[in-house]
Amino acid sequence: MRQPIAVLLFILTLMPIWATQALAADLEVTLTGIRNDAGSIRIAVLNRLTGFPDADNAVALHKEPARPGSMTLHFTGLEPGRYALAVFHDEDDDGELQRLLGLIPLEGYALSGNTGRMGPPSFGRMAFVLTDEGAAMTLPMRY
Repeated sequence: MRQPIAVLLFILTLMPIWATQALAADLEVTLTGIRNDAGSIRIAVLNRLTGFPDADNAVALHKEPARPGSMTLHFTGLEPGRYALAVFHDEDDDGELQRLLGLIPLEGYALSGNTGRMGPPSFGRMAFVLTDEGAAMTLPMRY
């Protein structure tokens, strides 16, 4: 009788570890068409589109020195769910996307999903589902 109870207790102690592992997903993002090595690449993982590209609303952020051509960035331990990606090439490294008349991006950017080129992006068009198996995607930079 003691052995089944010991096995049950052992399994119960491992359950929180299994549950934690099941909620952690990895995301790999490859950016293509980066035009130069000026400044940095900034990427935000968003679970709602408010204040784009305001980093205060991001679930996860990444900043890395820019490299011309392509770069691959990794996010680990994300909770599975619905997300969108907003990326910009901060060439002057001031932390803000420079815009002409406050509207037209003057620095490179990339967005997940089918967003088109006109008008502000919508979360629904940018969104993708991150499963517990993770995901990988490639985004072309637009200048």
